[in-house]
Amino acid sequence: MNIAVSACLLGQKVRYDGGHKHDRFITDELGRYATFIPFCPEATAFGTPRSSIRLALRDDNVFVLSNEDNSDLTRQLLDKVYEEMHKIAGVNLSGITFKSKSPSCALGSAKIYFLLQAKDEKLCRVLGNIVANHEKLSFDELFKNYEYNFKVAISKRFGSSPINL
Repeated sequence: MNIAVSACLLGQKVRYDGGHKHDRFITDELGRYATFIPFCPEATAFGTPRSSIRLALRDDNVFVLSNEDNSDLTRQLLDKVYEEMHKIAGVNLSGITFKSKSPSCALGSAKIYFLLQAKDEKLCRVLGNIVANHEKLSFDELFKNYEYNFKVAISKRFGSSPINL
C-alpha cells in the first residue's frame, strides 16, 4: 500500500526552521503496512531553512505571504504544489497524510490571516491591548480609542487619512 505523506511527518528536516514533526505512529505503526511517498512543496519551492510563510485573505482570495518581508509567494508555491502532486499522481496511492496547520499542506486547519493582521502586526497588538482594557477605560472611551486606531490601521493599508474614513 502506497501512502503520500508530508515529509516532515516522516522525520525529514524540511520545515522552515530546518526541523521536522516526526510522527512515530505514522513511521512505526503505519510503516509496517505501507510504503511512504514523501512530499513537501514548501521545501521544494523555497529550500530549507527558509523564512516562514502565512496565508492571508485579500479581496476574497487567499495569498501566500513571506513573514520576513511580506512578499507574495503564491505563484511560486502553487507551481511547486502542482509539481509535487504531479509526481505522486503517477503512483497508485491508497491515501495521503497532510501536516495539519501547515500553510502549504493543511486542509482547513491552517490559519488564514485577514488583511489587517497580515499587514501590520504592531497595529494589531495596539488594537489587542485596547480590547484587553488594562487602563480600565469606560466602554465609550474604549470604543472611541479602538475605532480611531482601527481607522489608522486601515488607512495605512489603503494610503488614506484616518480622518477621511
